[in-house]
Amino acid sequence: MTIEHLCVVAGIDGSALTSAVCDYAAWISLTLNTPLKLLHTIESPSNTPLARELTGNNDSNYNVHLLEDIVDAEQRNNKLHVQKGKQLLAFALSRVQEFGITELSSLQRHDNLIDALLALEASIEILVVGVRGKDHEHQADKMGAKLDSIIRCLHKPIFVVNSDYLLPKQIMLTYDGSAVADKALTMVAQSPLFQKLTCHIVCVNSDTQVEKLLNAAKQKLSQHSNLTVMTEQLVGKPEHVLCDYQAHHNIDLTVMGVLNHEHLEEWLLGSFTLKMLTHSSHSLLLVR
Repeated sequence: MTIEHLCVVAGIDGSALTSAVCDYAAWISLTLNTPLKLLHTIESPSNTPLARELTGNNDSNYNVHLLEDIVDAEQRNNKLHVQKGKQLLAFALSRVQEFGITELSSLQRHDNLIDALLALEASIEILVVGVRGKDHEHQADKMGAKLDSIIRCLHKPIFVVNSDYLLPKQIMLTYDGSAVADKALTMVAQSPLFQKLTCHIVCVNSDTQVEKLLNAAKQKLSQHSNLTVMTEQLVGKPEHVLCDYQAHHNIDLTVMGVLNHEHLEEWLLGSFTLKMLTHSSHSLLLVR
């Protein structure tokens, strides 16, 4: 059986954040000394909403002929998408090579992005994607339609790019003492990505025991990393006070743990993770 080596995977789609996705992916790949794979997906014509709707409607021969015309047209469009995708990958390859990346590959798949990522999941060390794709790239208050599904389905760290590339110097770790927060803490302590940086461990909680919790986290981080560590207890609406803290202290990157199964009510009302993705002005690393 062939064992796949872990790699950094960058999902690119030609949106405004594509260049920043390439740059962050190249930085992560170089720092971790891990191969980089550029991924571009093309959804097949049979998976489009209109094609699926007509496929399920057999009441009229008209619908059958209309479906054939639609599929023919979309197949022609698909060839155009393939060519545009190849051009996009060529641009991305050229851009990351400027960082000195040598272990580099590209992949164009005829698949929806979620299925493509799940097929690659075993080989992904970190996934790098933009917070918004082409459909929402000019809507700063929205995130990409597929990002929610990626976060739910993929059980690997996800680096969500939300701004132009900036080499991180200060990071913020949101911490509450939970198992997933400890996993994020361990990643910060052990990963070469964060060595010699300043890390702000921040907890949003009015409880008097939070100081003890933060001191324990600081001690663990200081013992296992070459980081300058600061702690802060905040009170208020988490996504607001964290983003205010981020702006005040010039935080370049936020690291946070994400629960595998958040309560249904939280998903319906908008989970803390999704709120941070739409409120934050800088990139986030989500640890599952």
